[in-house]
Amino acid sequence: MKQNLNTRIARSYRKNIDEVLAFAQGSMPSFVMRGSDPPDEPPIFCFHEVDSKRFESQLLHLSRGGYRCLGALELSEKLADRNGDGREVALTFDDGTWSFWAHAFPLIRHYGFRAILFVIPSLVPEDDSLHPNLEDVWRGKASVEDLKERGRHQPLCTWREIEIMHQSGVVDIQSHSMTHSRVPISGRIQDFFLPGYPVETYGNVNLPVPTGDNPRSPNRALAWGAPILQSASRMAGTRRYFESEEAVARLVDHVAQAGGAPFFDRRRWRAELAQSWRTAAHDQAEFESRSEMERAILWELSESKRVLEERLEGNQVSHFCYPWFEGSLFSDSLASRAGYETVHYGLSLPSISGEDRPPTLRARRLSEDFLFRLPGPGRVSLYRIGFDRINGRPFSVGSET
Repeated sequence: MKQNLNTRIARSYRKNIDEVLAFAQGSMPSFVMRGSDPPDEPPIFCFHEVDSKRFESQLLHLSRGGYRCLGALELSEKLADRNGDGREVALTFDDGTWSFWAHAFPLIRHYGFRAILFVIPSLVPEDDSLHPNLEDVWRGKASVEDLKERGRHQPLCTWREIEIMHQSGVVDIQSHSMTHSRVPISGRIQDFFLPGYPVETYGNVNLPVPTGDNPRSPNRALAWGAPILQSASRMAGTRRYFESEEAVARLVDHVAQAGGAPFFDRRRWRAELAQSWRTAAHDQAEFESRSEMERAILWELSESKRVLEERLEGNQVSHFCYPWFEGSLFSDSLASRAGYETVHYGLSLPSISGEDRPPTLRARRLSEDFLFRLPGPGRVSLYRIGFDRINGRPFSVGSET
């Protein structure tokens, strides 16, 4: 019962397309491609989950190379003035996963660096308990297994942990949208929801928000047989498609009447559901209006900023990170209206033409893999990075032979 090929392709596309295009178009930062060229502007590295051994080797590479890490305000100033000195970088972390508290935060503080953490306020757990991190392991008060166990039952940083990191002065807490949602953008089926379907461990954020769900507090709970439609990030500036709830119910009922989970053992189950979808009534399906899309995107921007500034005393939220790197000039303009100075993408930015100018600074981020390409002792070859990525073996500088 594996996910459909279309789903695997779509996920791989979202994960790798920015870097593929950057290599193909020659827009990869010069320090990645050439010898010992220093960065021509502060490179911004993007992290998600953090492995302590690998991350410490990355911080050691920065330390030995004489680099310093910028906070959010400094980064905005450097990007606006384009006056980097070749020894400045920014470390950005998406989602606020448990591994940031457990691994990244203690190491960042230990090495005297700074980080920018993009948080999803609606998903942050209200948990008053203080979970262990590496500092507890170093003091002998917890084990590495204790940290892993926390990740299995509480995959995101809690508000208490976020408040502690904010108060430390070494972590800038910024916005990653209010809900990190995807929305359907057409009636084209990409896959069907089935037992064992791979979803994120927090909030089912890879699943599009279905019609009838609360867009401001989505459950993203699908029944077996529900179609997973072509989707885009809510922040991408694409009008959402409201699928017919009657048509969806027809597929779900078809699976239930066929016995539930055993239905997916049939040889042609996908064809059965696809045929049922094609013959179902889609009269209720429609697209949202442009004004409805605008209100939804602006709410994601404004509400996440409001919550993060209210929950964290003295916090100024001026950076926004697009989920899945999917934004648009339209969304950029709304980010400016909401009070953001900088919006963060991947390596690819929406193109501009004529006299159009984006209303906010637009930051390009690249994978943390390429941090090892920064000039300095122990710099790693581009071939080694590519080889290890293809083979799924993330390395540490100290492990290279």
